[in-house]
Amino acid sequence: MAIKFPGHQRKLCKSHPQEQGESVYLRCYNLTPQINGKATPEYMSRGTFQYLANERIIGWHPSYMSLLPKY
Repeated sequence: MAIKFPGHQRKLCKSHPQEQGESVYLRCYNLTPQINGKATPEYMSRGTFQYLANERIIGWHPSYMSLLPKY
């Protein structure tokens, strides 16, 4: 599988968790959803994903919950 984003192309091996995480991160990083049919600034979706990651609701690695220290 090849991942294509502006300035980035890489073959992805699904057996490597780090590459799976990189794929998810890049897809989220480049996501620009619309709200009520209007474009949102890039920082809005990126900040939302960062907040969710900080709260451990999502993670960029398939085993992120077991890799992160407990708090």
